[in-house]
Amino acid sequence: MQSAPQSYEEGIVQYYEQCQIDYELVWHLNSQMCMHYGYWTPSTKTFQDSLLQMNRELISQVNISKNDHVLDAGCGVGGSSIFLAKNIGARVTGITLTPSQVEECKKMP
Repeated sequence: MQSAPQSYEEGIVQYYEQCQIDYELVWHLNSQMCMHYGYWTPSTKTFQDSLLQMNRELISQVNISKNDHVLDAGCGVGGSSIFLAKNIGARVTGITLTPSQVEECKKMP
């Protein structure tokens, strides 16, 4: 049994470390690299599609371009950061409190 977190930040880290397997199984973390909710439109057919649609909606609503430098605070394993960099060409800096998420992000292409 884990001890109670000493700080708010430690509680966040404990949550994500304990729930990592849930994100892998339910959110298809290894293929989708998303730890956020999806965005559904009338043409969205699957949960996986909704996760990608959330990234597209982010780009559209915030009007992110290749000339932007984006801070992805709470980036998880970096899925949205990598999506923005690859698909838009934006410069992205992702930060997270959870060291295991940094390690997972480093494994991504």
